[in-house]
Amino acid sequence: MLFRSVELQLGSRRQVLQQREDVAGVELARVVGHLRGEVREPDDGDTLAHGLVAGLRQLAVTPRLGGEIGVSDFAGHMTTLTVGDTTSGNAAWSRPVFFAGVRYARNFETQPGFIPSILPTMSGQAAVQSTIDVYVDNVRQLSLPVDRGPFTIRNIPVISSQGDLRMVVTDMLGRQQVITDSYIRSTQMLRPGVQEFSYEAGTFRTDYGRKSFAYRSIFAAGTHRIGVTNNLTLEAHQEFQPGVATTGLGAVVSIRQLGILSGGIAGSFQRNQSGRSFYAGFSRSQRAWGISTRIQRSTQAFRQIGYLSSQKPASLLWQSNVSRALGNHLSISLG
Repeated sequence: MLFRSVELQLGSRRQVLQQREDVAGVELARVVGHLRGEVREPDDGDTLAHGLVAGLRQLAVTPRLGGEIGVSDFAGHMTTLTVGDTTSGNAAWSRPVFFAGVRYARNFETQPGFIPSILPTMSGQAAVQSTIDVYVDNVRQLSLPVDRGPFTIRNIPVISSQGDLRMVVTDMLGRQQVITDSYIRSTQMLRPGVQEFSYEAGTFRTDYGRKSFAYRSIFAAGTHRIGVTNNLTLEAHQEFQPGVATTGLGAVVSIRQLGILSGGIAGSFQRNQSGRSFYAGFSRSQRAWGISTRIQRSTQAFRQIGYLSSQKPASLLWQSNVSRALGNHLSISLG
């Protein structure tokens, strides 16, 4: 009886599986037949067939937007390797392009606790055991005890890109010492020794959003930035494509009480002609307002990746923006 019961259960399971396979086969045959024009439009009850037909139709008429074949993160090196369709890195004067190929780039997001930019630091000295309060733009951000002697508070969290710091040192007798300073922070500035880079090679993708597989020419490019001091970051960018080589150097400088200054020069070399491009920029951002401006001037012979053979660069490009905060939840911007 026991063996007969087991055989009945196994037979029942085989029958259920066979029925499921038959249903799936019928539905798939119905979808294929519909795509060939051999069967009717699936009605509302044919949910599987209806969904498959709609999905395949959508794939047939919708251009492919992206296609990363593989993405590998290397957290120990804070880098990412991308193979497939992706976007190139770029310098302040260059332009990013969409391409199919390989890209190896720094990715700070692989280590969320790492801070690549510079945060403010304040130092002082306490005669006896004391308590310090650190204010950023008149908002208290830190409060902690310190022992007797010199001390340093690093990586003070700030809200805006530029503002004022105030540190109040209160000893056990209630006596206070006030230390003031200013700070400036920008994502363009890297901490000393920190490097950011992007190296890529592949073929340009064209007619993005209209065609799924449209490519032309080949190229290779590299961008490398390094923090030299707390106030200086250097940048280099190189591009190669058939018959054209372009290279450029730039720098970003932070000046307290003023803002962020940037500038650089680039040159391209093509057959018997060469082109040049110069750029300069300034930005200042505080809690209540901000201003930025950038100007770039290029010769007509200047070439860079992404340009068509008949395309010429703008001889003068000037961009400016002014913003103003209105209360805590509203701001206006003009640019």
